[in-house]
Amino acid sequence: MTVMQAIVIVVLSSLLVVSTTFAIFSQFITVSPDNDDKYQEVKPVIKFEKGLVGIQIPYRDNTSKKYWLIIADKPLTKDKQNFRDVIWQGPGVRSDIILITPLARSLEKSEIQLFLQHELAQRAYIYHDFPMAGVRDGGLYYTIDIPAYIGK
Repeated sequence: MTVMQAIVIVVLSSLLVVSTTFAIFSQFITVSPDNDDKYQEVKPVIKFEKGLVGIQIPYRDNTSKKYWLIIADKPLTKDKQNFRDVIWQGPGVRSDIILITPLARSLEKSEIQLFLQHELAQRAYIYHDFPMAGVRDGGLYYTIDIPAYIGK
């Protein structure tokens, strides 16, 4: 083996090490009133104030996962609420999504606060996941099903 071959082997080996890391376990969860007692870390508090739907969600700052507000053109069934492809590949992947915007925590508290018109809230979802493909550390990634909390 020549020195050049050894260098090529070392470089290729290091590229394999820094490639996407996949975990054994990764699971998508839709959070709704039916199961939110098991997912306190993302359980929303929903209030109706002055004709608006107020939404508060705990903000976990100790992770590289982010939060997004996603508005669809109509209420989505649970099987359509996994937005990983939309976040990782871009909004053009799904024609039923009309708005995607990142969410940040409140300056006063470690939570996300937003207010939506009732009509928008009936088609609104909060998604919590890694912002890009590359590291799938396992664990859970979530959609908070806002329409399930406010009813029709």
